[in-house]
Amino acid sequence: MFVERERIETPEHVPVEFEVAGPMSRALAGALDLLLISLALLAVALLALLVAAATGIGSTLREYALAALLLGWFAIFLGYHPFFELRRNGQTPGKRALGLRVLRQDGLPVEFRSAIVRNLLRLVDMQPGLLYGVAFVCMVATRRGARLGDLAAGTWVVRERREPLSQAGAPRLPAPGRTSPPGGEAPAPARAGRLTREEYAVVERFLGRRGELEPLRRRQLAREIAHPILERLGVSGVDPERFLEEEHARGVGRRLL
Repeated sequence: MFVERERIETPEHVPVEFEVAGPMSRALAGALDLLLISLALLAVALLALLVAAATGIGSTLREYALAALLLGWFAIFLGYHPFFELRRNGQTPGKRALGLRVLRQDGLPVEFRSAIVRNLLRLVDMQPGLLYGVAFVCMVATRRGARLGDLAAGTWVVRERREPLSQAGAPRLPAPGRTSPPGGEAPAPARAGRLTREEYAVVERFLGRRGELEPLRRRQLAREIAHPILERLGVSGVDPERFLEEEHARGVGRRLL
């Protein structure tokens, strides 16, 4: 049965909650992508017809133009989705317009194999014809709204969260030894090694691989990791990722002493 929200555990053993994209939002994104694909196919067809008309009937170049037309159609139709999903972190233009993104089931960005597998099975999912009847039934019936391509590739489609303005403008962690502004909260004691060994290991893994994460998941994971530490230390009003960077640096400095 399809659910609207799903909580998973990342490789860093941090629970992260995603909003699952529903069949209707995916259908709208797919319709927009199909429109763009159709326009690209039409442009290739017009170019091939112009070449054929200019070279005359029976020309070898005309035959090459028709062959290029077929190859171009094939490349565009099968390559459109994998190209954008790999180049734009799981987002085709249609998904980007609807705020959707393809992820692996472990929450990591989609990679080459999964992008190819999920889109090769699109030929089955779109049946009958281009109506995507198979995909729609499968999305309604499965927990994460997955079509056959998603089940085979181990992927799912999530809806991106919009960052609140207060989070985007969050102040940075007060520097050690500085006092807070009038009316503000007193900064936490400036001392190294405030993380437990387990917390430090999780923070170090996150900082080591954050460059591989898409921006939304990177911010969300930083918040999930930092939240319990901030509560324990009694610190508030800080940027989570900056906080993790500074606490990690404190831990490194402590080990070098």
